[in-house]
Amino acid sequence: MVESKLRSNIRKQVFQAIQVAKKQEKPPIKDVYTDVYDVFLANLQEQDLSISETILRHPHDYPTHACLVENLNYLSMI
Repeated sequence: MVESKLRSNIRKQVFQAIQVAKKQEKPPIKDVYTDVYDVFLANLQEQDLSISETILRHPHDYPTHACLVENLNYLSMI
């Protein structure tokens, strides 16, 4: 009985946290690389290009944010 109440309470808390997180502005995708790597190596550039192309092909599946404009400009130069 106590365990089921605890489980229910935790589920509610997790659901509420997810709802709050969904409303927050997402960081630019480039942060995936810059948060981890000091140097933007060629293999990372390829991955970034691949992600950008995927987002451009399937925009309805991804949230829009500032980095998409940045990636559109980058892709138009290729």
